[in-house]
Amino acid sequence: MTSHIPKLVPTFSPFEAAFSAINAEIPHSFKEQFLHAPENPYNINLEGRLDIWFRPTWLVPLFKILEKTGILVSETGKNIPATLTVRAKYDENNNPVHYWDRTFQFKKERYFNTILPYDFDKKEVGDFIGKWKLIYIVWKTKFHSPKKFTLDTNACAIHIKGRYFWLPEWIWKPLFGVLHCTQEAENLESDNFHLDLYIWHPWFGDLFGYKGDFKTTRETK
Repeated sequence: MTSHIPKLVPTFSPFEAAFSAINAEIPHSFKEQFLHAPENPYNINLEGRLDIWFRPTWLVPLFKILEKTGILVSETGKNIPATLTVRAKYDENNNPVHYWDRTFQFKKERYFNTILPYDFDKKEVGDFIGKWKLIYIVWKTKFHSPKKFTLDTNACAIHIKGRYFWLPEWIWKPLFGVLHCTQEAENLESDNFHLDLYIWHPWFGDLFGYKGDFKTTRETK
């Protein structure tokens, strides 16, 4: 793959358009993760360790419920081994889709898996979250040359059997919070990057987050 992708409509990755907007060299770790294509004979593993937190503690029962519905992981800890496997496929309309499968190595393994298509109406990356793909989020993605990538909540909908019920901002922000994620590549050639993610709530401030260092590796399909 070339460093600059001139296409505005994604053909091999839902993140293609985010990098097409800037004519700049893309860090290797970002190309491996975000521009992973179905034609590649491998999956991408992001392997690292995380410090995971949430607050206030009286929200523990809510976080437990969200974990059971596949929306997030409720446990916390420091230096937790974690892996994100990126699998790339085409959907029934021949559009690129990423499957992000997360594994957290607590005393008992925890999983958090999402499906990321390109939203042609919103012209951004979408994300199906939770069991039955009940929650659909549209991200605001941006590559900040030379080595930073950000991903922030932009819109939310309830998804039921192919129908989308879009929520106004004044509902989805207190209901789901606003996710802010930053990845910073070590340099343009390295497999390594730093991840910092948190969820902000309009009533309670920063509710949940994790940060850590990761390395991208290839895994034969």
